[in-house]
Amino acid sequence: MIKATGPVFALSASGLAIVAITGCAADEAQAEQDGANVAVQGPLPDRIERGQTFTDDMSTFRRKRWYISDGWSNGDYAMNDWRKGQSEFNGSLTLTMGTNRLSNYPFSSGEVQSRKRHGHGYFETTMRAAKGSGLVSGFFTYTGPAFKKPWNEIDVEILGVRPGEVQFSVYYHDDKFTHVHKLGFDASEGFHTYGFDWQPGYIDWYVDGEKVFRATATDITLPDEPQKIYMNLLGSRTLNRWAGNFDETALPATVEYTCVAKTESAETGQPCWDKQKAKSGA
Repeated sequence: MIKATGPVFALSASGLAIVAITGCAADEAQAEQDGANVAVQGPLPDRIERGQTFTDDMSTFRRKRWYISDGWSNGDYAMNDWRKGQSEFNGSLTLTMGTNRLSNYPFSSGEVQSRKRHGHGYFETTMRAAKGSGLVSGFFTYTGPAFKKPWNEIDVEILGVRPGEVQFSVYYHDDKFTHVHKLGFDASEGFHTYGFDWQPGYIDWYVDGEKVFRATATDITLPDEPQKIYMNLLGSRTLNRWAGNFDETALPATVEYTCVAKTESAETGQPCWDKQKAKSGA
């Protein structure tokens, strides 16, 4: 869930820039609280061939691939802003939610986004989610008003208040579709691999190499714009019915990523899962 990628500054009474928001932040907050209408798509879009395939162990900051969000927030529904110091590449990528003394947001957290936008393909990560009410560990693709484009988004989100499940969501313009999948394990207690295969006619979601859910154009109009890849740890200020009341005692909280990859499709490769499987001996 997102979505500020570059600062569009709001001003405080003193004229200081204190937060960056995007045109979709309020819409998303409303969608999370109230749900959204479901649309049915017409002819399927052509395959979008954009963005190279890659596998990254996130052990170091690869400047040509990633950009670290710094100095803005997703909007008033968020408990935190994004600060560069909350994103650490040190053998893996760790994003930390902690106390903030730099703005009017009580907490700061980390977000990393791809520099380039990507078309259809299989997007995958191995991560250990954060635990704590009001926290949301995310891996997703997005484009929208911040880029002067209509809202397109595909999510893997784990709520810290319910780490035994994962939410798969699709946003298209003002419409939203969400499926909740029971994991059978606590996502905050160990590393697991999550992915989604975005193709012109469907989106398949995977957990530890197994396909667990499919969305098609009968569920929602499928995304049809190239999107950036995001990883973040969000704190919810107002989305209590969804993410739970924010629990300060859970801080500092972290989400850790040991692999991020994109391939042409899940059938052509699941490199993060292959690495995790080999490491665990599964």
